[in-house]
Amino acid sequence: MPLLVASKQNTEAFQLKQSFATTIATIARRIPNSPTSAQLTTVTLEIPHIVEAATYCPDWLQDDDLIWPFVGLGRFYTGQGAYAIALTWQKQCLSVVRDRLNDSHPAVSTSLNNLAAAYTLQGRYAEAEPLFIEDLRLSQQIFGAAHANVATSLNNLAEVHRLQGHYAEAEPLFFQALEVRKHLFGEEHPEVIQSLNNLAALYAEQGRYTEAEPPLTEALSLSEQGLGQSHPLAIATLNNLAELYRFQGRYGEAETVFQTALKQRQHVLGETHPEVIQSFINLAALYESQGRYAEAEALYAQVSELIKQGLRETHPLAIATLNNLANLYQAQGRYTEAESQLLQVLKLLQSTVGETHPHVAISLNNLAGVYRDQGRYNEAEPLYLEALRLRQQILGQTHPDVAVSLNNLGRLYVIQGHYAEAESLYNQALTLNEQFFGKIHPEIATSLNNLAELYHSQQHYSEAEPLYKRALELTQQAWGETHPEVAIVLHNLAEVYRLQGNHAEAEPFHTRALEMRRQIFGEVHPDVADSLSHLALGYIDQGHYVQAEDLLIQAMAIRQQILGKRHPDVAQSFNSLAVLYCAQSRYSEAESCLVQALAIAESQFGIAHSHTATIRKNLENVRSRKSRSLKPEA
Repeated sequence: MPLLVASKQNTEAFQLKQSFATTIATIARRIPNSPTSAQLTTVTLEIPHIVEAATYCPDWLQDDDLIWPFVGLGRFYTGQGAYAIALTWQKQCLSVVRDRLNDSHPAVSTSLNNLAAAYTLQGRYAEAEPLFIEDLRLSQQIFGAAHANVATSLNNLAEVHRLQGHYAEAEPLFFQALEVRKHLFGEEHPEVIQSLNNLAALYAEQGRYTEAEPPLTEALSLSEQGLGQSHPLAIATLNNLAELYRFQGRYGEAETVFQTALKQRQHVLGETHPEVIQSFINLAALYESQGRYAEAEALYAQVSELIKQGLRETHPLAIATLNNLANLYQAQGRYTEAESQLLQVLKLLQSTVGETHPHVAISLNNLAGVYRDQGRYNEAEPLYLEALRLRQQILGQTHPDVAVSLNNLGRLYVIQGHYAEAESLYNQALTLNEQFFGKIHPEIATSLNNLAELYHSQQHYSEAEPLYKRALELTQQAWGETHPEVAIVLHNLAEVYRLQGNHAEAEPFHTRALEMRRQIFGEVHPDVADSLSHLALGYIDQGHYVQAEDLLIQAMAIRQQILGKRHPDVAQSFNSLAVLYCAQSRYSEAESCLVQALAIAESQFGIAHSHTATIRKNLENVRSRKSRSLKPEA
């Protein structure tokens, strides 16, 4: 009899433990994929119990509940940016599942996928890829070729290929996922619409913008018809279409669509939802592209307040906002503020995603750019080198981001006058881009433009000119006749002609670039000021002083309005005006301009910077000429 009592007690005890474990699994299952700060706070008290269930109670969980404590913990820590801790739980999940279940159980496939996703978040793509491949194999084995889980596995494998720049491998996988989903669900299903978005993103990343637009417009039409305009996926598609317009320089269309997406997200999701915050960030980035810096900064301030209400400082959107705000400060010459923000971004990234992540490389690159712009070349160079090393390590030697790093380092060397080193890096970047994209691609135009600027800097105009012409041809093929990148190359080609004294060729190119920039950006933009200034220099060379002065005053007004009165470009405007006044023997006015230019340069760059030294020398020359002009003739 006592044995029967003991058996009954053991059964009841096991049932109690199983009931506890099941309850905890249910709580863990409710943790969303992207938890807000409020949701994280709500679930925090349950985390010790979920940890206990995952650590000590797997045997009490039924097979279908086995993964959920681990998945919940993974979501909880990922939501805080604690990716290393999340990865530990996903690893443990796979180990526990494989110890208990065979490969024919769906939980094994799910655990492989979750672990691969955790590696992907940390930028450890080489470790993620074989797990996604194994997940795909198991999904096909368990469910057959035409199953929703198989489509998801195809999509995830395609995505990790895309992140590594393996576009040729990614494209057929995205297509397969799309076809499986169409077969299973029909045209208007959310997963079909998501596949169309993914395919469009792949095309856009390769610069295949004309191919990217049709799947996006199809996805938008399907989502609005089948899901309604207020469905989150319909709004996300609208947002992606706006991003495409921004890349294409179609700023007016982009702004309209971004604003529509923002209003719909606010209506459906509320003010503090991450997707609403993302919409504000997108709109701010558009304003920055247009030179509307005050409007961009106001939006980023609004975003910062929303983040404080709904997200933690380690959330990817919080870090992205800091980074974007730093870029905005840099564009305005507010280098101290930019540096402070970027150091904070780097620290947050290193504490969340770790030291070896593509985003860390981007952060190092951005910080190096701020140092470069300040003339702090010895501080910029090691950061550019470290960003290059990281990209080669994480993404491989042939990834397009490696070419970006080579170009950035090359530009630094050009500024320092290290032309041989710069030429080698530019040629490496060009070769890499040609191998990756072929000879007809926007990135090839960028590489050719960089090489041309190198020869331009050395006054090797006959070598620069054909490269600029080829870059112009490629940018027009890629972007059409009216795009900011086309205007840049037109401007550069015009300068080569001007510096050779070929004003008949230079002036029409400068005029085209100016009109294009006005059409794209409006009258008040830094690029418009740049075109006005260089067109004026051509007029000075030809002795057309009245026209030149009018253009230089316009350029100065634009720069002071947008960038403030202490920006290096304002110093450049003062210097150009001094050149004009000196050509007219108006030495007192030239001196006044150069005194103001020197004060700006010394405050922004320091007294030893090459720009400061050039302005100081110009001032000395003007004072010398002024002094000679005042001496009475013998």
